[in-house]
Amino acid sequence: MAKHIMIQGTASDVGKSLMAAAIGRIYTNEGLRVFPFKSQNMALNSYITKSGAEMARAQVVQANACRREPDVLMNPILMKPSQDAQSQIIIKGQVYGDLNARDYHELKPQLKPMLKEVMTQLDSENDLIVLEGAGSPAEINLNDHDIVNMGMAEIADSPVILVADIDRGGVFASIYGTIALLKDQGKRIKGIIINKFRGDVSLLDPGIEQIEDLTGVKVIGVVPYLPHVIESEDSCDLHMEQTNYDASKALDVCVITLEWIANFTDLNSLSLFEDVSLRYAKQAKQVGQPDLIIIPGTANPPRALKDLEDRGLARAIQAAVSKGSHLIALGAGQTLLGQTLNDEAGNSYPGLDIFPYRSILTGAHNVYQSQCQTTYPPHEAGEEEGYPLAAYEVRTYTIQSQDYLSPFARVVKRNGTSFSGNEGYCLEGGRLIASNLHGLFDNTAWTYAYLQALAEKKDVKLQGQLPQNYAAVMEEQFQELAQHVLNHIDKEALDRIIEGEE
Repeated sequence: MAKHIMIQGTASDVGKSLMAAAIGRIYTNEGLRVFPFKSQNMALNSYITKSGAEMARAQVVQANACRREPDVLMNPILMKPSQDAQSQIIIKGQVYGDLNARDYHELKPQLKPMLKEVMTQLDSENDLIVLEGAGSPAEINLNDHDIVNMGMAEIADSPVILVADIDRGGVFASIYGTIALLKDQGKRIKGIIINKFRGDVSLLDPGIEQIEDLTGVKVIGVVPYLPHVIESEDSCDLHMEQTNYDASKALDVCVITLEWIANFTDLNSLSLFEDVSLRYAKQAKQVGQPDLIIIPGTANPPRALKDLEDRGLARAIQAAVSKGSHLIALGAGQTLLGQTLNDEAGNSYPGLDIFPYRSILTGAHNVYQSQCQTTYPPHEAGEEEGYPLAAYEVRTYTIQSQDYLSPFARVVKRNGTSFSGNEGYCLEGGRLIASNLHGLFDNTAWTYAYLQALAEKKDVKLQGQLPQNYAAVMEEQFQELAQHVLNHIDKEALDRIIEGEE
């Protein structure tokens, strides 16, 4: 029978996901079979498992921290916002339907038995389950049918650690207010961790003593702020603050921000390349003339297309491409770049007309974990057409094009089964690429070869070496994160809480 520990927070972005990952790695290093779990996650960053099931990317990161294969039971309910106050609901990796906020709220009581069954199964297969909540447990307007915070803690009969972010200010008020609003449910909180601290920790001592007296809950750790590259589901806006080109870098790579941006974690691994200045354009004047423009995925292509037009970004992209900028479009981002975009209702919108194809939103939801062989750039050894890729696809659209268009890759396997088919488009000798493949840049050998080819066309040389692959970098980061947290918490107190002795 597995032990449980649940990480909840006083608000969003206090560090729950990374704290859960750290605690998962700490106990994994001790030889336990640790399973990360978040009953419900609202995110547009998703991942496709080997079985073809869709789950939140944040739980994939936690799975990696626990050295486990991503399993859809780590995130039984995924909500992918598609419109204002409406989300696509994915249950156990499969699409349930599109629901507005009220309809989903009414569905929650029906989901509790499923979550109980999942926990029963996981209890028999693991030593420790590290659960994560969402937002704040003190959203008192939603507590009646809660299935992600204290409601899930009750289902799992789990003790809770409350994480608070001191970096944003008001840490003691947020701790006290959260526990006070929870009333009897707050009794499940057995420890508090103050996260993202900067400065002299001794200055906190008077406040810690008072908050312990007021709440009756011990502060078991004060964890200093730690810069990291580990993916965080709430980090999109922070990354996008970088809008200027670093002229000391050989290559200027500009990512276009989209409304309803999806799978922005596709871009994380580009930060490992020393020669790349990765920046984001929210306004037309920020685009300029970069070496490479990247169009990420989007959950709502018609809205994203209109937003590009309204902000003048569409014209800026067209102008840059016409003057020689290279371009890569990923996922549904490629639907914006054809001649037209048709939605499910039959409405037609003019695209950016960079690629000679038509995009059609189908309402279908086809997902694959794919193995591919690229057509560009040529393999440096000259022995293969291109490079092998491992990636995943989320297809909610079809692309209609002429047969003469060259593919970007050839798919050789989908969801573990042999497959033969073309993927994406590669035009003008690799200058324009459109691809369904999420996780493309995580393939370090291909990415380095592509950047080398881009540098050669610019007549510059890359100074940085081929970095470690993304998985190896993440492994180092998990170890660093776990040790950092371990150094600043009362591990014995955490052990006692997990064992039910507190």
